[in-house]
Amino acid sequence: RSSYQRLFLAGTKGNTYHLACFACFSCKRQLSTGEEFALVDERVLCRVHYDLNQPKPAKRARTSFTADQLQVMKFSSI
Repeated sequence: RSSYQRLFLAGTKGNTYHLACFACFSCKRQLSTGEEFALVDERVLCRVHYDLNQPKPAKRARTSFTADQLQVMKFSSI
């Protein structure tokens, strides 16, 4: 490879990036070829910042039972 070709190693979805510019939009860390990344709104994100921007799964609501409901369930299972 010529030195010119080595400058343009990173590419995604038909885009070619100058290797020095292939960096995470959030932390500005330069990414290596073969490293996992995401393209969100045309912005390159490293794996860490992509994961941080993903919505957290909703926690399951806890169910509270009254004493009467517990008695009904207790006798229903017999």
